[in-house]
Amino acid sequence: MISATVTGVSAVQSLVGRIAKNADRAAIKVIAEQAMMVLDAARVYVPVRTGRLYRSAGRRYSNGGRRVEAGFFDVPYAVYVHENPDAYHAPPTQYRFLSRAVFETRGARAALVRRHLGTGLRG
Repeated sequence: MISATVTGVSAVQSLVGRIAKNADRAAIKVIAEQAMMVLDAARVYVPVRTGRLYRSAGRRYSNGGRRVEAGFFDVPYAVYVHENPDAYHAPPTQYRFLSRAVFETRGARAALVRRHLGTGLRG
């Protein structure tokens, strides 16, 4: 008869659990930082008439922080301003200000992910 004893299973399970928890926290942090990058860029292009739309920029969290929305909230006309190509926009403001910010920050956001890749795995 041949037998083997495996030890350390609980330590491995504990380590895997810590890695997953740390990776989850790191991902949430990176997503929140990406949202701020987009908002900072969008603020350059958002048309300012009264300042209300500009001031409405922010982040909202849901699902225990795992979902982050970045945008211009609680201003009923935000979509109209964003989608109206015929309205006058004093440079550098423009329509599709949020879309442009998403496009312009894609390289910086990708670099942020690359920079943080792996940092969430450290215990």
